[in-house]
Amino acid sequence: MNKLKSIVTIIVFLIMFGYIFYKVGKRQLTEYLLKHDAQRARAVIIDEKNHMGNSPVIRESSYS
Repeated sequence: MNKLKSIVTIIVFLIMFGYIFYKVGKRQLTEYLLKHDAQRARAVIIDEKNHMGNSPVIRESSYS
């Protein structure tokens, strides 16, 4: 029983430290890649419809 408890404890600590090292490594890699290969882009979101004409049958519209 005592041996099983120590094995489970070791596995839990390995998982905890492995997760911490994974998160830190992922953050460091992301920061490195953003500093050296960064590219910026601009986007314009169009969310307004312009309705053309007064015809109740044909609803033509375009985005501005």
